[in-house]
Amino acid sequence: MPHTDLRLLTEGPRLRVHHHDGREAGTMILEPSYAAQEVRLAARRCGAA
Repeated sequence: MPHTDLRLLTEGPRLRVHHHDGREAGTMILEPSYAAQEVRLAARRCGAA
């Protein structure tokens, strides 16, 4: 099922998850620092923006 209602933003090791309407759903700090990019790419494959 696509997660088109979620938007993921990365800032270094920080991954921010927002609802499509702009509300922030949560923030994660991942290690190693490139892990946030990998999670965002995996989420895009599942339909997140």
